[in-house]
Amino acid sequence: MKFRLESILSLKKNIEQMKQKELADAYFEKQKLVDKKNQLENNKEILNKNTRQSLKGKVNPKDLIQNSQYVEVLDTQIKNTDIEIVKADDNILVKQKNLVEAMKERKILENLKEIHLEEFRKEQLFEEQKLADEVVGYRYIQRERGEDKSG
Repeated sequence: MKFRLESILSLKKNIEQMKQKELADAYFEKQKLVDKKNQLENNKEILNKNTRQSLKGKVNPKDLIQNSQYVEVLDTQIKNTDIEIVKADDNILVKQKNLVEAMKERKILENLKEIHLEEFRKEQLFEEQKLADEVVGYRYIQRERGEDKSG
C-alpha cells in the first residue's frame, strides 16, 4: 500500500525544515544586533567614564569636543541598531508565521495519510472477513453434503 501523496508529504517536510532553519537564522541575526548594541553602549559608558575622570584633572577642550562628537556618533549607531532590532523582530514574526503555515500543511497531509492507512486497514479487514465467511460457508456446504473430511 502506497500513499499517493507521499512525495508531496516529503516535500512539505523539507519545506518545514527549511522554514525552521530560516527562523533560527532570523533569531541569530537579531542576537548579533543585540550584541552589537550592547557593545556600542559599553563603548559609550567607557567613554563617559573616561570623560568624567579627565574632568577631575587638567581639561583639554579639544578632547572634550572629540569625546562629545564620538558620543553623538555612538548614540546615532545605537538608535540605528535599535531600528534594525525592531526590523529583526518583525522578520522573526514573519518567519514564525511561515513555519506555522508549513507545519499545518505537513500535518494536513500526515492526517490524510493516516486516514488513507486506516481505510486501507478496514478494507483489508473486510476482505479477510469476507474470505473467512466464504471458507466457513464452503465447509458448511461440504458438511451438509457429507464431503467434509476435516471433522
